Formats: sequence, structure tokens, C-alpha cells
Amino acid sequence: MRAVNTLLIIIAVLLIGCIMYINTRHEALSLTNDDELVIVAAHYKEDLDWLKKSKWPVVVCGKENQLPHTLESNTKYVCDPVPNVGKEHSSYIKFIVQNYDNLPQYIAFIHGHERSHHQTYDILEELEKGEYKNTGFYTMSRERVYEQWHEGPRMNFQWPQFLEDWDELFRPILKRDPPKKLVSDCCTQIVVSRERIKRHSKEDYQFWLDYMVSHEPVDGKDYGWYFEMMWHVIVGEPDITEDKHMVIVSAHWNEDLEWLKRAECPVVICDKEGAKQHSVESSKLYTCPNIPNKAREASAYLNFIVNNYDNLPDHVVFIHGHEDTKNQPNNNDHQIDEHLFKILFEDRAYKHTDFYTLNKKYANDWNTGFIYFNELVKLWDKLFRPILKRDPPEKLEYMCCAQFVVSRDRIHVYKKDDYKTWLDFTLTHEDDYGASIIMEMMWHVIFGEPDIVKDSRT
Repeated sequence: MRAVNTLLIIIAVLLIGCIMYINTRHEALSLTNDDELVIVAAHYKEDLDWLKKSKWPVVVCGKENQLPHTLESNTKYVCDPVPNVGKEHSSYIKFIVQNYDNLPQYIAFIHGHERSHHQTYDILEELEKGEYKNTGFYTMSRERVYEQWHEGPRMNFQWPQFLEDWDELFRPILKRDPPKKLVSDCCTQIVVSRERIKRHSKEDYQFWLDYMVSHEPVDGKDYGWYFEMMWHVIVGEPDITEDKHMVIVSAHWNEDLEWLKRAECPVVICDKEGAKQHSVESSKLYTCPNIPNKAREASAYLNFIVNNYDNLPDHVVFIHGHEDTKNQPNNNDHQIDEHLFKILFEDRAYKHTDFYTLNKKYANDWNTGFIYFNELVKLWDKLFRPILKRDPPEKLEYMCCAQFVVSRDRIHVYKKDDYKTWLDFTLTHEDDYGASIIMEMMWHVIFGEPDIVKDSRT
């Protein structure tokens, strides 16, 4: 009898050991999920067939009473339907909660639609670029939210309520005061690393999910809006994120640049050798080494393009260093639009085109009666024909004087070596002022506009 009891004890110990091993092994496997990227698509009524092209696993995180779809959700992950509240955010958080111990290296949280006002591009092609691998948080949206998420004339109506709810919803987890202002990209299509998600516990995410599901909407808007504002903060980004879709590039010699500190996107100062000292910090995302003080802004613009050709944002804003020209009597005729920041951060009219002028003066005298136009024609075969592959213009008309927004796509029409050719020209031409005027006349042509563009501001 004693031998039987001993045998039973041994068997029990072995069984317990096996169970513990299996649990430990399962936990280890869970914590070392080797999937690089998984797409998590929030779904209610969208057509998901476009995601059948994905080379990455796709998990559909639907809402209760969602419309049926034929996309097969990857079975390695779980994401049960949630009530149709909280927009996409309740679906995102449901995935995190149910897969917290089995997260891949990166999760692409996306909407179910293939296209939208904030996503006019192919999101699978965006992921194919692999840029998300360089950071723990990568936004795939193209709409920048500048004015709504802070106190001001264009404040989102939910901002005061957001501040009122801070102590209950965010302070216990984030352990900080509420932000004075939030600036990031709309509309929450993001890639987040496993490490960034695990800055907070599963219980924290469960708390946020329960809050969204259980609280009644305020003025018709549920609590998903709070997370639209807060995802970048939750996963470790600053309250005001650096805009990776646009950069202001300012040519600088002796201008006062203090006004550029008001810009709500990265600023790069392209100094000339011997330039006046300034306190504006250039974005570390880009480089623009000092060059000789030749060819005014033309050499600075080309210097930026050459040094950042493979790292350009969606749009580049090329401007002079002066805020306006009230104190520069020789330049009154080409004052930059006094509402520059309104154009860039509120109206954003430039987003609807690949080339947008920021100047006021219309130049209709770029023809054979102008000495530098004749110089342009003389240099055409050497400087422009091999690149543009066309005859010289008979005349040119556009807005003076070389301050504009241009898209990355337009810049990439030509190779980096082409811009090097033009940069070398501006730095070595015997008449460097003339070189700057030649480029000034040609910018709109280089970037795909017709030779003659009538004044649209009159």
C-alpha cells in the first residue's frame, strides 16, 4: 500500500511538472512571437476584399452587428467583436487585450476602408516601404491636426470635456498632468511596436476599453475621440509630434529667423558660410551643410534636395529667411504671403497640388528683353536640355520670387545627380547672382508647371 501511495505521489509530481513546463513553454512562445508585422483592421461595414492582397497576416477586429465579409482572419490571433462604440479605437484595444501575451513585433492598426480623405494612397504599398522598422511608432496618415486639439478659435468641442475627464481616464495610468496642446496626424492608422504597447499593462488597456464601452456619448460623440488625440502619447511620443509629411526649408544669410519658431512642422535652416548666428534649431531629420554664400536662395534649395533626396517628406516648403519685407525696401515687390502659417497649417491649399507658390508678385517680363532670360537660353544646351529633354522656352511667366511648396513626387521626377548639376552651376557660375535669377525663372518649369502660368491671385 505504501508503495502504491509513493507511486501515486511520483505520478502527481510528474504531472504537475509537465503542466508547469507546458504553461511555461506556452508563455515563452507567446512572449517570443516571431511575426514581424500583423495588420489589425477595424471593421463595421467596409469592403475588406482589398486586404486579401496582403502578404502579412490580417486580423479583422469587428463590431457587433457588423456586415459580413469574406476576408479570412488569421487564426493565430483572437479579436472578438466589440459594441459599435469608440470608433476604431475600441477594436484596436480589444486586439491588444486579447493578444497581449502574443503580440508580434509590429502591429499595423488600420481602418477597414481601402481609401479615404486622409488616406488617398495604397496602405499596403506604404507598409512595403518598411519605414515603420526605424521607430516604435509610425503614422500612416497624411492629414495633420494643428488647431483642433488645444484651446483656441478652432478648438474641437470635446477638448474641454477631455480635460475634465483626464483625472479619471488618463492620470492614473500615464501619471502626468493633461497636455496643454496636442499636435499629431489624423486619423489613427498607425504602426506600433510590441515594446511601445507594453509600456502599459493589459489591465490598463482593459480599463480604457471598458470606459469606452460603458460611458454614454457626450453631445453625440463617444470616447473614441479621446484616443484619436492620445494614441501617440499613450505609446510614448511627445504631445506635439514632429511632422514627417512637411518641412520648411529656409535659406539664410543675415535674416532674423525668430519668427520661424512659431512653425508647427520641422524647420531646416540652410546656412551659407559666414551666416549670421541664429537660435532656430534645425530638424535632426534632415541635413543641410553650410555652402559658400553664392546664388542666394537657389543654392540653398538645391543643397537641401541633394542632401536629403532619399529622405524627403511629402511636401517641402522652400522660403527665404525673412518673415516679410517691410524692412527691406529693395524687396517690397516679392513679399511672401503674410499669412504663411495660415496657408500651411490651416487652409493647407498646397495639399491639393504638387506645386504651390507663396509669392505675390507676378513676373511677366521673363523674355528676350531681359538680360538673364537671354543668359538662360545661352546656357540651355549645357544646363537644361540634357535633363529636361526639351527646347528652351520662348518666354516665361510666373509668380516671383522663388518661395513655394513642392511635392516629393515632383522633386523625384529628376535624379539626384541632376540636382547636383544645378547645384554645381549655382556655386561655380561666374555671375552667381545671375545663376540665382536663372533658377528663379525655372523653378516652376523644373517642377512640372507650364512655361506661362497666369497670375491666379489677381
